Amino acid sequence: MFFKKNNNSKATITSQIRILRCSSCGAILQDEDKSDVGYISSKRIENHLEEGLCDRCYNLRHYNASNNQFDADYQKILTNALKTNSLIVFVIDLFSFEPSLIPNISSYLGDNLIVILNKRDILPKTQTDEEIIDHARKRLNAENIHPKEILIFSSYTKLNIEKLFAMMNQYRNGKDVYFVGAYLVGKSSIVTEMLRQYDNNTTRMITTKQVPGTVLDVMEIPLDETSSMYDTPGIYNPNSAINQLERETYKYIVPREEIQPRKIELDKNQFLILGGVACLGNLTDSKTEFTLMASNMLEVTKSKKDKLEKTFEMLISSKQIRPISSQIKSIDDLERKEIQVPPKGHMTLIVFGLYNVRFEANNQKLVVYVPKNVSVRLIID
Repeated sequence: MFFKKNNNSKATITSQIRILRCSSCGAILQDEDKSDVGYISSKRIENHLEEGLCDRCYNLRHYNASNNQFDADYQKILTNALKTNSLIVFVIDLFSFEPSLIPNISSYLGDNLIVILNKRDILPKTQTDEEIIDHARKRLNAENIHPKEILIFSSYTKLNIEKLFAMMNQYRNGKDVYFVGAYLVGKSSIVTEMLRQYDNNTTRMITTKQVPGTVLDVMEIPLDETSSMYDTPGIYNPNSAINQLERETYKYIVPREEIQPRKIELDKNQFLILGGVACLGNLTDSKTEFTLMASNMLEVTKSKKDKLEKTFEMLISSKQIRPISSQIKSIDDLERKEIQVPPKGHMTLIVFGLYNVRFEANNQKLVVYVPKNVSVRLIID
C-alpha cells in the first residue's frame, strides 16, 4: 500500500492514495462514486481503513449475517453446488458446536463434503484432537452429516492450513468450492488466512457479487479459469445467544483465547449468575460440582435462590458484572427452563452460544434462565 498526500486539493482517499486495493475483492479503493466498485465511505476511512476492505466487502464480512437464516436463498446456493458436484466445506465452531449445526442444513451438504472444526486454539490443551474428532463424528452422524474428512483447524495459529489446501485439491476435482457455516464460526477468517497464501494465476479478479435469484452476496475467489472458491455469508441461527444479544456483548461471550475451565459447586437452592444475561440454579438436596466452559471474560457470581432477583438486578444496574445487555434488566426478561437430569452419566448442559457445564448426573433438578429464544440442550457424553 502506497500513500501520497496532496495538500493542494480536497483530502479524498482517491487523491491521497496512489494505489490501494480492497484486500477481499481486489477493486481499487475510492470514495467518490458509491455505485462503483471499491467504494469506501468517509466514516470507514477514519475508523476501519486498516482492514483494507471496500464497503461492500466490509458489510459482507461483518454484517451480512445479521438476519440471514437458512432459507430458500441459501438452499438455492447449496442446491446449485450439489448439482455441479462442487466441494462443500462446512465450518463448525468448536466452542459453539451445537449452534453451528444449522437446522435443516444436512440434506443440502451432500457427500462431497469436508467439515472443519475451527478454533482449536480456544479449547483446553487437555482435550486431545482424537477426543475432539470422535465427539464431532458422533454428533455429525446423529445429524445425518457424513463428511469425507474432518479437519481440526485454527485460523489464529494457522493450524493445518496446508492440510486444508491439500484436501480441497484432492476432493474438488476441478470443480467449485463453497465455504458455508453459521455466523461467527470463523469461516471468513479461514478464507482470509488462505488468501494470505493465495497466488492468483488466472486472468480473473477476486470479486463480491450477488448470487442470481437471491439477495445474498458471496465472495468469489478464482481457483483456475473455470472454477472458483465461494465464501458465503454466515448463517443466522436464532437459537444462539450470539444472535439474540448485542454486538457489544461479543467480547465477553465469544472466547478469544484458550478457555480456562472453572470448577464451581452449587448447593441446594444456590444459583450461578453468568454476566447480566443468564443464570444456572441447583434445586437438588445434594451439592453438585460443575465444570464451566465459557469465555474467560464472562464474569460469574453466586446467589441464593431467595435473593436471586434482587442480586441479578443490582449487578446489572450498578454495572458490577459483564456483559450487560440493554434487553435484559431483570430476571423477568429471561426465559426460565427446568431440567430433570437422569440418574447417572457424564452430562453436558449446553446453552447455545453462551456456555456449557459438565457434571455427573444424580437425578438433579436444574433451572436455567437464558435470553429469549436461546436453546438449551442436555446431552450424555
